[in-house]
Amino acid sequence: MHGAPIPFIYTLIFCLGAAMAALGGIVAAPLFGVHPTMGTEVILTAFIIVMIGGLGNFLGSIVAAILIGEAIAMGSLWLAPPRPMFLP
Repeated sequence: MHGAPIPFIYTLIFCLGAAMAALGGIVAAPLFGVHPTMGTEVILTAFIIVMIGGLGNFLGSIVAAILIGEAIAMGSLWLAPPRPMFLP
């Protein structure tokens, strides 16, 4: 038997993704509070960044993330501090 054990690799990647999602939730909980719709602000911003940058275009997503981040930061100069997350 040669080659990589594909089912094991799929399981390992799934577990790694779940662990990263859990770590993201642990890090985001003190910033946004814990409630059933906890990640919607972050997911919405990430979705907007991926759509602006182009689906599958890594460099475009990086540029879009920088531009959206700057827009949020500049918007926080004129808006109240809790509101800049809703800017995009």
